[in-house]
Amino acid sequence: MSSQPIKVLIMSHSSELSGAERSMVDLFVYWANKGWVKPHFIIRRPIRNLAKELKNHGFEYSAIYYTNWSQRNPSPRAEDVFRNALYNTKAVFAIEKLIASLKPDIVMTNTIVAPWAALAAYYQRLPHVWFVREYGDIDHRHIFELGREKMLQDIDNLSSLVVTNSKTLAKHIANYIDKDKITPLYTPFNIEYLRQKSLERAKNPFKNEDSLKLVITGKITPSKGQVETAEAVSRLTRMGHD
Repeated sequence: MSSQPIKVLIMSHSSELSGAERSMVDLFVYWANKGWVKPHFIIRRPIRNLAKELKNHGFEYSAIYYTNWSQRNPSPRAEDVFRNALYNTKAVFAIEKLIASLKPDIVMTNTIVAPWAALAAYYQRLPHVWFVREYGDIDHRHIFELGREKMLQDIDNLSSLVVTNSKTLAKHIANYIDKDKITPLYTPFNIEYLRQKSLERAKNPFKNEDSLKLVITGKITPSKGQVETAEAVSRLTRMGHD
């Protein structure tokens, strides 16, 4: 007799469809197709493209409003700090109600910027897994309300397992988190799908066949470095490089 799938309640820091969200969906599609997990997602209001992607895969979700404990430009105004604290406290209570109704086996958080599901799991005495997919301050220029060291220590205290998407990131957070809790886990790729796509003909976007070709992928955002790439290419062109 086959075992029952693990019931997972996982919180996304947004309802957008960027890299962290796509990695989360790909991972759960892989696990769900194996019959290993049955996920229920928490996404942030207002609802955006992630909701449609979850529906396409037959996944259920709940939408709750919350903010992050890190921002690029956090507001120093006392009323904004108080308002966010009020919203996030309500979010923790709402997640606790979800835990009570859904009765998950485990709670997960998909990036470092929002701890509310971890807090709800702690209060409900459920194991929690934290996916750390970024550095936060070094790469995305976030400012953490509690500081990097205290924030990562809280991730340690609130989690039974901490998962990174690279060995380099695992080594970095091991300065603050119990290394026995940390494990790297790569997003699974559908190799056959990629092989089929590679055989399709596509229009060549480059004008000169002999020039050095550069490709940069990712969401268009300052932290991804597209501006630096454009400036570097411009300098090389002015220097006479093709």
